[in-house]
Amino acid sequence: MHIQLTQEDLDRCHRFSEDVTATTHHIYAKRGQDDPLKVINDAFVGKCGEIAVAKMLLVSGLDCSDPDFAIYTDTKGWAPDLRVGQLGISVKTITATSASRFGKSWCFQNTDAFWQSNDAAFFVVYGEISNRCEIYGPYKAQDLAVLRKPTRLGFASKCAIYFEDLR
Repeated sequence: MHIQLTQEDLDRCHRFSEDVTATTHHIYAKRGQDDPLKVINDAFVGKCGEIAVAKMLLVSGLDCSDPDFAIYTDTKGWAPDLRVGQLGISVKTITATSASRFGKSWCFQNTDAFWQSNDAAFFVVYGEISNRCEIYGPYKAQDLAVLRKPTRLGFASKCAIYFEDLR
């Protein structure tokens, strides 16, 4: 499914990404993410994916929580990105540029609480030029757990789900 983001959606994501980076840059730096522009872009792209999935779920008639735009200064939250009733939803988003350069894949922390949950995940490809999101899912955590593979860049603390394995 495809969801078109509005200018209001994009503005909200831009504000969030700048605010979150200003207050939590030290957390990302500890994990080796010390380029503030990359952190801003990653936060922007991730929040765009969350908005797109929430819109898709609402259009489908499901009562979905809103994406969380709160800024947490002490820790990075591990709560699901969205909720439909008691079901936690993780949203993983990459850009269309990354997908075309490296293939469609989405990274998780190996220690992410998602892997021990009954939650679900959606995977999103965000089109930077069109502001349109291509959404795949939902996928159950336990079904994805067996598809986890090392990242192509060899990050020991992360694993990846590759699109070709979802088919």
